[in-house]
Amino acid sequence: MRAGASAMGSMTTAEARVGVAFRLGLGASSFGVLAALLTPAQILLPLQAAELGGESKAGTLALVSSLGGLAGVVAAPLVGMVSDRTRSRYGRRRAWVLASAVTGALGLAGLAAATSVPALMLAFGVLQIGIGGVIAGSLALVADQVPSRQRGEISAVFGVAGALSPVFGAWVFSLLGGDVPGAYLVLGVLMLGGGLLMLVTVREPSSVSDLVRPWDWQEWLACVRLNPRRDPDLGWMWLTRFLVFLGLALSLGFSLYWVQEVLGPGAGPAEVAGYIAVSTSMYALVAVVSGVIAGIVSDRLMRRKAFVVGAGLVLSACSVANLAWPTWTGILVVAAVTGLAFGVYSTMDLAVAADVLPRADEYARDLGVLQSANTFPSLAGPVLGAVMLSGAGFTGLFAAAALCMAGAAFTVTRITAIR
Repeated sequence: MRAGASAMGSMTTAEARVGVAFRLGLGASSFGVLAALLTPAQILLPLQAAELGGESKAGTLALVSSLGGLAGVVAAPLVGMVSDRTRSRYGRRRAWVLASAVTGALGLAGLAAATSVPALMLAFGVLQIGIGGVIAGSLALVADQVPSRQRGEISAVFGVAGALSPVFGAWVFSLLGGDVPGAYLVLGVLMLGGGLLMLVTVREPSSVSDLVRPWDWQEWLACVRLNPRRDPDLGWMWLTRFLVFLGLALSLGFSLYWVQEVLGPGAGPAEVAGYIAVSTSMYALVAVVSGVIAGIVSDRLMRRKAFVVGAGLVLSACSVANLAWPTWTGILVVAAVTGLAFGVYSTMDLAVAADVLPRADEYARDLGVLQSANTFPSLAGPVLGAVMLSGAGFTGLFAAAALCMAGAAFTVTRITAIR
């Protein structure tokens, strides 16, 4: 009997539908971690980069995001490997989700106190470690416990959290009058609270009797490396997710500077944050509705590809529309259509990821590898965006984002494990 067989038995036979408590725990944890991820990326880090970097704000933002985010690339699969091997009467995942939430909250506190670029990078790295661990553990819980026929519905919980969390962050910052440290501290409390609620509401079966695979340092070194020849579907899923999040890193990562460009130089940080809060609310309202509907419909049809293809093409068109309609009205319309598409994509993303996992005894490790497709764009996106802005302005930036989204619409069609 090979190592991990017992674990496989518990993970591949998830037939019972999960209930309200699971949704509540996953939703709270997802909301907290995504608010901690998206609010700094869209608002807080760009403002700190402008304050500390001056005229080279785009370069400073690229430096902090890239070097600080490198920690998250390694952290997510490592947390996954450790949780795969954890044996406890309370299960394998939740304790690591909570520990990662605590780590993320400490990183947010560090960002609140940062007064230099090196301090900003260090704190952002700690935050990325926490975010990677929470997401890897949460996705592994879905793969462990949610049957395939319910994954679209449960993925909608993650999609709704992704839509609402940046709205919360933007309004918090606006209502605090542009207080960057205060916003970070609120996000830290939210992330920690989400981890605690998951610990209380989500139940896991005991893993004490599961066989433990020995720790392999070669596997540790391979935890951020994907073998597309061995696992082609996982490879195509990784590339699809990478392209989508690279496109988002290019467009949303510099959205504060774009809104400032449209509004003019007289707009202050709090005013810009207010405008972003309004546009993000428009985006979220549509994303929540589209994500829930897409999850339910895809479960009934047992089809995922068409939803991802459509979402990718619409997101690509939205990037181009930014250039064609550079007004406040245009920003609102593009935000609504982007919300429609990303609500569908974010719901399908988790469902597809859970469907293509090749080995049940390595669920969390493989999900950690997939999580690197979210994190690598946080390294490459700011650098590429800064280069595009300096060389081709916002035209080059949004054109590159459009190409990424269109590419994702193609790569998802190469996955054979889903319809």
